[in-house]
Amino acid sequence: MRIILLIKPLLTTMLEDRSTRRFTLGVVVSLAFSISVILGTFGIMDGFELTLKQALKGTVGDLTIHSTKSFFSFKHELKDDLAELNISLLSSQVEVEAFAIHREIAKGVKLLGIDPDSFSQVTGLKFNLSLGDVVIGSSLATHLGVSRGDMLTLALAQGSQGLMDLPQLVRVQISQIITHGIHQKDMRLIYLDRAKLQQMLGIGRMVNGVSIVIPGDHSVADYMEAVEQFATRLREHLSQSFLVRPFWHEFGVLLEAVRVERFMIGLILQIIVLIAVFNLLSFIIFLSEKRAQALFLVRALGMGRQQLFSIWLLFVLMVWGASSLLSVGMVALFNQLLHHSPWLQIPGEVYTLGQLTIILDYSDYLLVFALALLWVLLFSIPILRSIGRKSIIEGLRGQFS
Repeated sequence: MRIILLIKPLLTTMLEDRSTRRFTLGVVVSLAFSISVILGTFGIMDGFELTLKQALKGTVGDLTIHSTKSFFSFKHELKDDLAELNISLLSSQVEVEAFAIHREIAKGVKLLGIDPDSFSQVTGLKFNLSLGDVVIGSSLATHLGVSRGDMLTLALAQGSQGLMDLPQLVRVQISQIITHGIHQKDMRLIYLDRAKLQQMLGIGRMVNGVSIVIPGDHSVADYMEAVEQFATRLREHLSQSFLVRPFWHEFGVLLEAVRVERFMIGLILQIIVLIAVFNLLSFIIFLSEKRAQALFLVRALGMGRQQLFSIWLLFVLMVWGASSLLSVGMVALFNQLLHHSPWLQIPGEVYTLGQLTIILDYSDYLLVFALALLWVLLFSIPILRSIGRKSIIEGLRGQFS
């Protein structure tokens, strides 16, 4: 308690001139910026992973089932097996490759024949889809230069009539333009009514994919693990002719790369914190030399070395605390710039997502703040101890010699 009472008048004396206060502010801002850079990097990578997973789940549900034999009868081969596992939210679909043509522009796409009602329940996407219409992704609409109500030509193989025949050309109208949040999905997917696509391919009521939502309620923390466990259970239940994949399977390699890079970049960025810590050490040495006379006079009036060390240490902790609080505000500012600044928008064809966002939880803040405090204490404590080693007589002799 006595130390806390002494630190205010002592710091007032030590920071009485404007240049010293500016130096202090510079040290705090420098350390805060270093901490915010690491927090922002972690937040961007966590945000990328979470946003990508949310967008992927919104396009296929929790799990997808495909047959190694191409088309199959859902009613006869899968319906009863899924019912035994209490799977009630599911949607069967037909997926085929095709070309979308508008004027002189052609683009390879994936046609997804769906039942709008069941597919919306599985993915959460809302469709304005009738028998002769299609729904396309926003990036594809931009690439082809089309808008809602325009006509589009689909070129696809003749299905059961044989791949050697000329492609089948079908004119359809665009009823809706949808955004998935993933450039590759927005650039390739075209939705149409499942019955219409089955008729075009001549496959009757057969399908080649099923999207499902796993049963039960799961918290955010254990959701990924629950999906993986249910996928394993489903693989054991179904025959080997079916492939079961979690919703992130398509981008699994990218997500793993992000997790590895997050750790490596976090280590590299510690260099920035070290530079800010050296600025703090320089400030401590500068302040101790500039206010040496006042410090030794205080020692001469009865303050012990341990008390002086404690006051210096408390001052260092105050700088670290102020920097940590300021870094939180800087991270919030960075996040707003990512959302609203055109010059920070990223190309979706390169980075998958068209926009980055910073997402952090309490563990990220605690980790980064603790690492910064560790570096601060590791380098400052030896300096603070060396300041108090001089005797009172030696210090006063140095000041008046």
